[in-house]
Amino acid sequence: MKNIKFAASIALGTAVGTAIYQHLAHSEITVDVYKPVFVGVFTFVITAIWLSIMPKKND
Repeated sequence: MKNIKFAASIALGTAVGTAIYQHLAHSEITVDVYKPVFVGVFTFVITAIWLSIMPKKND
């Protein structure tokens, strides 16, 4: 459960950062709404897979 929350927070931050960058850098054209959503979902899936196969540390 902790890994899912961590992956979701990374994905949300990446998606919001992409949306802000897209709005600031390309404000003269229409904003593509699906790009930040796709980036967020893709980041969530990759991070969740990475955290599930990464070896656990027993400190």
